[in-house]
Amino acid sequence: MRMVKSMMIAEEEQTLIFKQGIAHPDYFLWDAWSCQHRGLLHLYCLALPRRTEKGEVINPDQRNQYRFHVRHFISQDDGISWKDHGVFQQPAMANDRHDSSNVWSGSVFVDAQDQLWVGYTGIEQPSSDRPFVQNMALAKAHSFDSLEPARRFFLSSVVANYNEIRAAGYFLDAPQRLGYVKGECGGSILAWRDPFLFASGGKNYMAFAAKASAVQPAMGLASWDPSQPDKGIELLPPVVFPDDHSFTQLEVPKIYALKERRQFLLLCATTDRISEDQPGDEVNMQIRLYLSEHISGPWRPAGTTTSVLGNCDHLFGATVLTINEQSGTITLMAPYTTAPNDHRDLTFAPRFSVSLEEMGRVAQVHAVR
Repeated sequence: MRMVKSMMIAEEEQTLIFKQGIAHPDYFLWDAWSCQHRGLLHLYCLALPRRTEKGEVINPDQRNQYRFHVRHFISQDDGISWKDHGVFQQPAMANDRHDSSNVWSGSVFVDAQDQLWVGYTGIEQPSSDRPFVQNMALAKAHSFDSLEPARRFFLSSVVANYNEIRAAGYFLDAPQRLGYVKGECGGSILAWRDPFLFASGGKNYMAFAAKASAVQPAMGLASWDPSQPDKGIELLPPVVFPDDHSFTQLEVPKIYALKERRQFLLLCATTDRISEDQPGDEVNMQIRLYLSEHISGPWRPAGTTTSVLGNCDHLFGATVLTINEQSGTITLMAPYTTAPNDHRDLTFAPRFSVSLEEMGRVAQVHAVR
């Protein structure tokens, strides 16, 4: 399918509606997560103004130098068009300091009791050379439109829970180097982020980005109890992948149940970044798919020879909008990286689909765009 340039329509109330993707005139957008509830699709992402308050143009490759917010969009037509519902969450709104510097990616989740939960990454910056101290938090929300007012609960802090995290088999650098700007032991930066909340077998879980060693990316897993959210999480062993030699960072993992197939699908993003100073066009950023019969694995590539999702050049941080096992189709949406170096940078491409029938049967699964 030929890609159609994103179109934007302004309503009388100045609410923005986007079709065939989301190219916001005022914000860079990246890292997607979503939720389908009562006929509506809710899409969330990180957002940053394209200009400073002084009107200076922001270089998107330097966005970690600024504070982000989480932006919310709603679709009533399965992701063909999206209405901008504005700011969902901002940093430094918790009672403690766990998100004092910034907020990073997370998820939204409706539990069996129809309660809305938000998992997110809070960033602290104890010093100029440690800007990436990461904490995972949970909030019980009252609305899809705003996280306030909401009660927040710590899920895991790399500082407060350091010994527990290491004892569970995860890698963290020395306490005095947590969140170090130049990475851990000469590798990529700290990874304790991107909590994705989901349910399986009557229990509630969380998948997140982590490390098994200084140079081995991993997916973290933990269980949590909505009736006792103040108890935090119970860490499960880190999950590693058969092809993890080909990437240095695993990010924004998301697990979905394929009930008719009695399988689970893992959607994640990976990079071979080794320095935060690298521009986007020097980093290979890929969307990957894996299959397993158990959430703890072993996970195998969805293609018989590769986990990389084909026909997704310059797309990253995808989310599954809908799964239709009867038709064998998954619908996804993802933003562009900064690699195109044009008007598409950090905008959302139109939704695309993936065939369930290809998984495990073809060498590489490809997106249909």
